[in-house]
Amino acid sequence: MVKGNILAAVLLVTSIFFVVSFSGLIQKNGGDQTKQEQGSVAVAVEPERTLEVHSGDGKAKLIGIRKQLADATINYAYKVVDEGADSPRALFSKTLAVGGTIEVPVNSWSPDNKQLFVQENYNGITNYLVYKADGSKYKNGDDYLDVLSFWAKSKYQYNIKTVTGWAGNDLLELLTIKEDGTNGPSFWFVTSSRNFLQLRQI
Repeated sequence: MVKGNILAAVLLVTSIFFVVSFSGLIQKNGGDQTKQEQGSVAVAVEPERTLEVHSGDGKAKLIGIRKQLADATINYAYKVVDEGADSPRALFSKTLAVGGTIEVPVNSWSPDNKQLFVQENYNGITNYLVYKADGSKYKNGDDYLDVLSFWAKSKYQYNIKTVTGWAGNDLLELLTIKEDGTNGPSFWFVTSSRNFLQLRQI
């Protein structure tokens, strides 16, 4: 009788220990799973975005695709579609670090549809890049014209405020500001010669 009571007590203690241990295992696994789920939310990828900018005569359009990558950088890919063309033509693709953006103004296209410009923003600096719409290189071998780089080589002491659009097939108009923040003169950036022409004030 005594042996039977001892055996029953041992079985009871063993059962309690097994239940407690199994419960702790469930809680531990559940906690890890929650942490993984929270981690996956922290690196969620933004949905892909697409935009279209048509030329003035509607005979061509620029299609841009913005896609966030796994490392949180942003890839911008652009292609050109001509009226009546069977397929789009790749123009360029560029990946920027967090905080950088590429924008396409509504007046991006030149009047003859042979060039277009985009606006790149990064680290508080705004730049303007000019591309040939057919995807070919410029005479100096560059894929695009970097407006700020050419401006830095010029004799002018103003800062570029913004590019307003095209004044001709190879004339990109820009506004400037002085060091004191007041408006400076306007200029044309001549894409064919890479020179700047200051416009006379009337």
